[in-house]
Amino acid sequence: MGTQLLTGKMFSIDTGLGTIQGEIRSGSPMIIFSHGFGVKRDSRGLFTDIASSLPDKFGYALFDFNVVDGDNVYLRSYSEQVIALKSVIAMAREISLNIYIVGHSMGAITVALLGDPLVSGAVLLAPPVSKSSGRTYFTQYPGAYRDEQDILVIPRKDGTITHVSDKFWDEAESIDPVSALQNYGKKCQLTVVRAIDEDVLRHTENYTLLSNNQGIDLLELPGNHNFDPPQRQGLISTIIDILFK
Repeated sequence: MGTQLLTGKMFSIDTGLGTIQGEIRSGSPMIIFSHGFGVKRDSRGLFTDIASSLPDKFGYALFDFNVVDGDNVYLRSYSEQVIALKSVIAMAREISLNIYIVGHSMGAITVALLGDPLVSGAVLLAPPVSKSSGRTYFTQYPGAYRDEQDILVIPRKDGTITHVSDKFWDEAESIDPVSALQNYGKKCQLTVVRAIDEDVLRHTENYTLLSNNQGIDLLELPGNHNFDPPQRQGLISTIIDILFK
């Protein structure tokens, strides 16, 4: 694995399975952001809004799990994303031993699949709590089609285009998100945030399975899946309060 600082605050890491790129600000604690399904690191403004609101002493790493080419996003598998996340944690550990992760949606499950804690704690926003049904859902998504390599191509509402292989779906469908969260909560202090006005996830009643689990604090906050404004500021304030505990 090799890390290279690029122009300004940009970095690049060769994970052995591909190159990931992102932006970094040195500080302590270091906050690593783990984004969701098929998006860029700055999509919907969720992570960039949180990062810009962090106290000056905080550092952060904000990066793309996937291969990004303009508006096209080519998904890496959960296994590949776990390797990428470990690589970013190792880089952040060179700056500070006090590291936290903020994960959103699918990116929250990537965190839970780390196995070893590796960080001081994690705040996981709107994680899925049922096995993936994404293959069926996105196959029927408006404008979705299969290309000549049989890759599912999905136009997204933000103008990006997500490319997903069946290999990705096969692995995703083998993962039980609730079990992953419960197991990681036994090793790392987790705060799981449920969006009260959730508009993306299915079977949100399964969040109750995370109640009374040692190592997991379950919060409910106003907002949709992406905690769009005006609810986002309340989310940001809550995250900062958690990190300042």
